[in-house]
Amino acid sequence: LSKLLNDTTHDDPVKLPYTCHQFDPNVTSAYLVSHEVINVTSLEQLPKPGLDCVSGWQYDTYHMFSTYTSEHDWVCSQAWRPYVVVTLFWIGNTVGSWLWGIISDTYGRRPTVVASLAVYGVAGLTSIFISNFYWFTVLRFLVGTSHHTVSHLPFVLVVEYCGLESRVVPLLTLMISYTVASILTPVLAYVVWD
Repeated sequence: LSKLLNDTTHDDPVKLPYTCHQFDPNVTSAYLVSHEVINVTSLEQLPKPGLDCVSGWQYDTYHMFSTYTSEHDWVCSQAWRPYVVVTLFWIGNTVGSWLWGIISDTYGRRPTVVASLAVYGVAGLTSIFISNFYWFTVLRFLVGTSHHTVSHLPFVLVVEYCGLESRVVPLLTLMISYTVASILTPVLAYVVWD
């Protein structure tokens, strides 16, 4: 059994039948005999492991950088957490579109752009340093509230403040900045890596 479990040919976690559970380290040979697990040739033939992993998980950080999910072990019984974070981000986007729209109509476009950029920047930077799941989701919600406003309100400002003849260059500059940022983001992620 130990030879099978330590076999180096099973280094791909996707092929392992049970990645969220471990075998009981106190399993005796009598147990194996009584459950007819003597002539096992593959992990699939073993009985289902009954214990949750207590020693943590190992992640492949050679080919991929660590993520918030891997740093906080949001796997197995905690695998729902990233989905909640993303869902609350987009709920925040919906709420923020409505909220920032009212603020924009009440106080003006420019103060709204500044305020939404401040919320976006402060909540985004703070979320890097937060390890509590609930505070992290609150911060991602706040980032979501500003996301739509940060990317679309400057476009509206250009349309409102520039005449028909002079809109092309500012609008193209805004669109080019999104494209350049989209190209540079993977490069920055590769350079910074962690």
